[in-house]
Parts: sequence; structure tokens; C-alpha cells
Amino acid sequence: MVPDPNLAILLIACGTLAIYAELCRPGRVVPGVLGGIAFVVGLASLHRGERPPDWPFALMVLVPLAALTVFLLKIAVRARRNKRSA
Repeated sequence: MVPDPNLAILLIACGTLAIYAELCRPGRVVPGVLGGIAFVVGLASLHRGERPPDWPFALMVLVPLAALTVFLLKIAVRARRNKRSA
């Protein structure tokens, strides 16, 4: 675990960007795996034993990430439909 909360936030941000890179160019394994690991380690570092989990913060990170995933999946589905009909 990372002792500094600033480093934990940085891990969460880098993990989110790596997952975004994986979603933009699917098929590459490394950004998704490293991004997922960085994201989970960052969240776990913020929730060390001396304080309770900060659920509003976790929701502020996870809800936009889920919305971005849904948005990118909708774009991918539309692109496939247009490709098939052309």
C-alpha cells in the first residue's frame, strides 16, 4: 500500500487513464491490466485501517468511469452497425 494519500490519488488517476486507453484501443492487454491494478491499489491505499472508507469519493470516481465505459461501448456498437450496413 502507498502511505501518501497524494500518491494514492495519482495512482487512481493514472489507472483511470490507462483503462481509458484500453477502451479506446481494445485488444491491448497491458494498459487495462496495469490500469486496473493501479486503480485498485490507489483506492485500497486511501482506505487504510485508521479511517472508514470514503464512499462518496469512491462514487465520484466510479460513476464517471462507468458512464465513460457505457459511452464508449455505445460508440463501438454504432460503428459496427454502420460497418455492416455499408
